[in-house]
Amino acid sequence: MTEVQSRLLQLADEIKSICASEKLRYVLCFETAAYFADHDRFGDEQYNLKIMMPYNDIVKLEKYVDKNLSDKRFVESWRNNHKLQMLKFRYVDKNSLLFDGSSSEYHIAPGVCVTIYPARQFEEIDTARACERYLQLCNKGQGNRAAKLVIYKFLSKLTHNNSFMDHATDRLRIDNTNSIHKGWLRHFRMSNRKMANYIMNEQDKATKPYRSSRYVSKDILLKDSESTEDCYAFVDSRANVIKLPSDLFTNTSTVAFEDREFTVYADEKLFFTALFGDNWRERSRAKTPGTDHPTIINDINLPYKQYLDLIADDDVSLEDIAAEKLEYNLWMSDFHNGPVNRAARTFDRVRRSVDRIDIWYRLRPKREELREAYRNKDVNKIKDILKGYLKATDKYYQMKIGFYIDAEIFKCAKLVWEAEGRPSTVNAKGQTISYADSVYKRVPKIYKKETPDEYFAKRGTKIVNNK
Repeated sequence: MTEVQSRLLQLADEIKSICASEKLRYVLCFETAAYFADHDRFGDEQYNLKIMMPYNDIVKLEKYVDKNLSDKRFVESWRNNHKLQMLKFRYVDKNSLLFDGSSSEYHIAPGVCVTIYPARQFEEIDTARACERYLQLCNKGQGNRAAKLVIYKFLSKLTHNNSFMDHATDRLRIDNTNSIHKGWLRHFRMSNRKMANYIMNEQDKATKPYRSSRYVSKDILLKDSESTEDCYAFVDSRANVIKLPSDLFTNTSTVAFEDREFTVYADEKLFFTALFGDNWRERSRAKTPGTDHPTIINDINLPYKQYLDLIADDDVSLEDIAAEKLEYNLWMSDFHNGPVNRAARTFDRVRRSVDRIDIWYRLRPKREELREAYRNKDVNKIKDILKGYLKATDKYYQMKIGFYIDAEIFKCAKLVWEAEGRPSTVNAKGQTISYADSVYKRVPKIYKKETPDEYFAKRGTKIVNNK
């Protein structure tokens, strides 16, 4: 365990103690919940620790810190830093320094911290929601695009042509756009700093409960989504309103980590599916940044205020560094990543075609053996014969590419997948989709219509028998 991690756990212990004394609630969330569930000790140098609390409980925590711990702790949020990229709270150790030069988010308190994400029980008014979406865009360097979105939205209504909106939203890192024009109009008479305070004040006094029938996370259908009970909601960095279980802070269990116990939501799959989507198993276990990264400056015994005073006269400030990193990220996203990703995906598809022919050729002399194994429902034999095919299918499935040779081989592979109990997925309509169906759905139509044998036969290609 690093010194930073030791301080992180100290901060977490404090929050737990405050929760116990003030009757507040929390659960571990995001990658922290997954990591603490999988391990009993730190095995890397990560410096993030993330929890989720009801919004109103966080407000009480803020007041408690301000009254009792202001000499050594600080809670950073939109109340004091309007440049945070979303509405969240950072419980920061004032006596430490931790600055990540690769981050595009500007912090006024660059110290070791526990990040607290709000689970909202009450919905802010439409104008405040619109301002929140707009401020998120501004803090990600996309304020000008927000203006374009408003214009395109107006043109869509004027012409009854949604292609304008489709074009605008494709260029924006935001999904929820219904009232964005209200936030954009507000910025003409309200600075971003005032807008952040306005959002917080409106959220503080909100009384309209979130209802599970109205707010369901995109592409996710939770088990109680048809009910109309009050629920918690989490507004993510893309302004999606994600429904969270109504028993998030009551249906809990504990995990042991570094000789401590932490509270987690009892149904990991339900919670993580809401936060991460269908590929929650991978995303929740993604590698998190650590202090071993060369862009990290950290010292648990140097108050960040001293460091900020030390660099106050530098030509480039921490705010400038974050802004330049943000500009670089946007450039990479707009002009680099797109073309590179498209080229890589085209290459993967071409590689899939090559693998299709190679594996088809290797399986030609084994066809009769495969048919016999299928007639006998000999799954182990089929699995042995189709070893290369099954491996290729899994590889391309991870790339969201369907691998397929012909119907005969596919039905044999399907028998194997069913015997292995491959996990099914649930789409947005609540329909259960088997692994085989998911693979088949991604297969190009031309592969379904024409087998490699038919392809070469049409062209008069002579196939040399392989041995």
